Amino acid sequence: MLPNIFKRTDRKQSVISRKPRSGSILNQNILKVDFNSSLSTSITELENIVKLPENENENDWLAQHVIDFSENLFILIEGCQLHQVCTEITCPNMQAGKHYEYRWIDKHSKEYKNPTIVNAPTYLTLLFDWIHNQLSNPKIFPIQDENVVNNNYPKKFKDKFVKKIIARLFRVFAHLYHHHSEHFNKVLMMPHLNTLFKHFILFSFEFDLISKDELIPLNELILQLLGDKYQNKLDMTNTYSHFGTLQNIRLSMQRITNK
Repeated sequence: MLPNIFKRTDRKQSVISRKPRSGSILNQNILKVDFNSSLSTSITELENIVKLPENENENDWLAQHVIDFSENLFILIEGCQLHQVCTEITCPNMQAGKHYEYRWIDKHSKEYKNPTIVNAPTYLTLLFDWIHNQLSNPKIFPIQDENVVNNNYPKKFKDKFVKKIIARLFRVFAHLYHHHSEHFNKVLMMPHLNTLFKHFILFSFEFDLISKDELIPLNELILQLLGDKYQNKLDMTNTYSHFGTLQNIRLSMQRITNK
């Protein structure tokens, strides 16, 4: 079972001044309340929700959403008991269909200095640990509490840190949709996954956080969920069916993502 890494006991408080969540974030009652309350949210409402509020610091807005998307995705994974179907045997590689494979790299790790093939459960665990370390580092995500206001974000906070986390979170979504949709339907959690993904993608579009190239494995799904007006956000010359069939390949070799 995946570890609960988002308690963040080593942080005084979240990046933004707000009351911390009470209890474990993996509490399933919290899961039901948070997700069920947003299932009926329309695309128009989500489009408005992701916009930067007036007088809000953009880095604060980005940081809080990175935290929330990370928390909510891993709550969802834990809540649906993904470990029952995503194992070293069923998912020996971290993939999104047959044509995208995600290798793990961490320049600060002795074992993963170079892109390394790992199974999906290992990739998820490494990603959780990596994100936890990012969020726990006050030099990247400055701590702000009632007594201390610290907006000293690092230079290129968005380009260097936020985009990297968003890209890696997207790869988790891609793996879930391509390989575990049946499980999410079986446990009646697909509406929750769809709602979270729509919010995630619209936020990414609003602040230009993810490349068209990265989105290719879920191009068709994104259009199904958001509508054709978002087609200009995607590279439709090279796209996959949601069910894993390659519709049009510009490259004859398998695409491997190593970053």
